[in-house]
Amino acid sequence: MKRLVLGRIGTILSFEPTYRRAVAATALLSLTSLAISGEMVLPVIILAYILIVAGFWRERAPFSPRPLFWGVLNLIVFSACGLAAAHFNDLTQPLVYFVVYVIINKCWTRAGHRDTTWLFAICFFAVVFATLFTTNIALLFVIGGFVVSFTVALMLHACMHEIDLARRAGATLSGGKFTRGEARLSAGFMARCLLIAASLITCAAVAFPFLPRSSQSFLLGSRGPRYASFLTGFSDDVQLGSFSSIQFDTTIVMRVLPLDATSKAHFSQNGIRLRALPLNNFDAKRNRWRRSYQPGGEQRRTDRVDFAEPPFAGPRMQARIMLEPNLWNYLFLPVRGTQTRLPSELLLHIDRDLNTVRLQQAMTELLTYETTSVIEPDAQTFLTMEQERTGPDPSWEMIPTGDDFNELREEFRQQYARVPAVFLEDPRFQNLVDSFRAGGRQGFQLARAVEQYLHTNYNYSTDLSGEMDDTPIHTFLFDTRTGHCELFASAMVMILRALGLSARMVNGYVTNEWNPISGHFIVRQENAHSWVEMWMPGYGWKTMDPTPPAYANPTAIKRFWLLQRLMDYYEAMRFRWYYYVVDYGIREQSGFFGRLQGVWADLKEKWEPMIASTVLALRLITLNQILRVSAVAVLILVVLEMFVLRDRSRRRSMIEAFHSHLYDAPAWVLEAMRQYDGWLKRLARHGFVKAPTQTPEEFACEVANRDNRLAEFPKMTDLYYQTRYGEIAWSADDRKAVRRFAETLRTYSRDGGADA
Repeated sequence: MKRLVLGRIGTILSFEPTYRRAVAATALLSLTSLAISGEMVLPVIILAYILIVAGFWRERAPFSPRPLFWGVLNLIVFSACGLAAAHFNDLTQPLVYFVVYVIINKCWTRAGHRDTTWLFAICFFAVVFATLFTTNIALLFVIGGFVVSFTVALMLHACMHEIDLARRAGATLSGGKFTRGEARLSAGFMARCLLIAASLITCAAVAFPFLPRSSQSFLLGSRGPRYASFLTGFSDDVQLGSFSSIQFDTTIVMRVLPLDATSKAHFSQNGIRLRALPLNNFDAKRNRWRRSYQPGGEQRRTDRVDFAEPPFAGPRMQARIMLEPNLWNYLFLPVRGTQTRLPSELLLHIDRDLNTVRLQQAMTELLTYETTSVIEPDAQTFLTMEQERTGPDPSWEMIPTGDDFNELREEFRQQYARVPAVFLEDPRFQNLVDSFRAGGRQGFQLARAVEQYLHTNYNYSTDLSGEMDDTPIHTFLFDTRTGHCELFASAMVMILRALGLSARMVNGYVTNEWNPISGHFIVRQENAHSWVEMWMPGYGWKTMDPTPPAYANPTAIKRFWLLQRLMDYYEAMRFRWYYYVVDYGIREQSGFFGRLQGVWADLKEKWEPMIASTVLALRLITLNQILRVSAVAVLILVVLEMFVLRDRSRRRSMIEAFHSHLYDAPAWVLEAMRQYDGWLKRLARHGFVKAPTQTPEEFACEVANRDNRLAEFPKMTDLYYQTRYGEIAWSADDRKAVRRFAETLRTYSRDGGADA
């Protein structure tokens, strides 16, 4: 009797339930990939999960829809998807829902191996389709799980087909009727499935750098925003206090990778300051900052933006910024940026007066760009440079420039000097301004005094209760003396303007959160910050920050060290997912091939002398030495041939061992399988190739009909069936018939094949 066991290590799982669960896992993971793409609503996702699970256990349920039901439902769903695509002028979501419906349909209507094969194909298409609409790292884990479940399901599917063939041939298990549920899976079989899945993932990872790249996704670039989180407080019209709504939001906005040691050292010591845009006009009635003039600048399509070099020489920083999708279209640039490089040509609005770069529309996908900037001197270095033209360090020096940094344009001077009447009419504000004038300080020293005053006499807090009244800046300056960064910056701008200095408020981000695993900085929503820029003739806009240092990472959570380490590894994994997969484009691929070319050049330079010496030595070889080497080579070939013959025998033994590992069968069954395999190979040499869809009986009849000299092949096939699936040993007459047929095949082959 035939007993099917998939391994000898010990049975661990029943075959039929495991097969059903593997196929169900494949379908559920394909649905998950579509769910995390953001193209489906939550109620539909939940309903789809329930229907897929119910579809695989429908045999146990009393309800089983009739074919007419599915025909009507197919027509309704297809019509609804077509109408939705035509109405919304968008094919994406209707197509996603249609794919989900097809998966559910196949889960409920699959009745054979062909239906399951179609289900596998649809699930594979769904996973590939989902990669077009999301850059979420969760998709990486879903794809990994899908590869494992898909591999296991395919291997079990092939075994299931073999089992059904055996059942139809009348095989039995343990003396009773053959059923698929009696088969057992072994740990060795499952280990082989996992090994194959790991090999597929490894091969894909190795081949990934060599695949052709395009500079921009053709589908993602045309999709609208599909995310819930967005940047608050970054627009041309900002309500005072808007940053407070994101002060406890740890959502990651961007990641910054220093590209050299100087940049890394500076960022680590001073933090990262990235600016968006300055605001010039404060509406005291509505407590809003806005830009009251039409911005200048130019609009063009480019992949590189250059700004004017600053009027001083200092160390330069280079960084790569990975900006998450958001509802705002400004790029965040470092202070004193001189150059911005984009991955491809984009339509940009460039304002060189404000040092801002704006996209024409909101970003719908991850945007990576590189920046170059000059480090601003600190207060002491700046004072020394202002007086002596050089700093305490020789790397700092004031450079004569044109009019760009000498005089502020008249229209800008008026905007940056305007103070609302509510401040000028307040005697407390006037007394505060007069106290700064009394010291006789001017220019930067005067601004530095205001900055230090706010640093030392006021406290930082994100709690706005009781202070956001009709006059929040007055309340902050003279009553509570506690506030957030917007109040500090707004108060300093008003004081500087009242002192006759041109100043403006700037919104952006400041952080020093460092991930030691991947070597990049993390910028979160809670790191949103406001500071001040003051105009200095001969220098330009000087950055000043009146907010006390306590603002840096105000809500940083003190986690247990192990949890913090795990969070660092997770963030490093997300960063590498973006860096090496999502943003791996033509530029990175060119660099990869350049490094390969460099490695090849190094190897060539290292081995060329050795190759040259070897060629020279070969030229000096005599005839006697050639004969000796030839004799040794012949001896080696003879020995190798002996090992090859032995290896063929060993290979045959390994094949038999594999079959015996798969089938716990007697030796005569293995012999029959080997004989039949040999017949198929001999017939294939002469044009008789068995199609994958043919059964052995169909193939035997076709061969006999094509050439009557092989009329015994159907009978031999019956003997093979009886032995393999019925475990009936060949009699002496059967063995004689098998030998006669083998001799016929050999004679047939000597006669010249099917045309003889």
